[in-house]
Amino acid sequence: MVDALHPHAPMSPGTYIRKRRLMAGVTAAEAAGALAALEILAHRPTRGRIGQLQHRLAAAETDREFFTLCEAQILRNVFPFDPNIYEQLVDLRLAGPGSALPQPQVCRNCACSWHDACIGTDGPCAWHEEDLCTVCATTGAAEHVHRRRPLQLVRAMPVEPA
Repeated sequence: MVDALHPHAPMSPGTYIRKRRLMAGVTAAEAAGALAALEILAHRPTRGRIGQLQHRLAAAETDREFFTLCEAQILRNVFPFDPNIYEQLVDLRLAGPGSALPQPQVCRNCACSWHDACIGTDGPCAWHEEDLCTVCATTGAAEHVHRRRPLQLVRAMPVEPA
């Protein structure tokens, strides 16, 4: 809902996921590889499966498809984000403009939230403005130090041909 407290339209669920992935320093290909690695208990992933997962991530990041809450919980193992914020953004998107649903507080630059704060050189961020964290306000999104590499087993994991 756009009101005096939230003067901007809510961030789309796909934009939220994309910003959190980028802030973690994870490429779409790395995310897909890490998701495939999480499936390794069932079977060894193929290049085709990694491609399918990369396509699924791209569809979610452009709001063509949404992740289920279960899928979001799995994706959280690849890069940090708050699945509850994602679920709220999906609900807002599905409810449409003018919805009375509450808008979650996320940073417009890096998409951090209260339960998924950025870590700057001085520690966790706080709110500088209603939709801007202190790390982004003082240093910009590129200066975040919470970047995390994707699962290390992705680089060492053998991949079978498609």
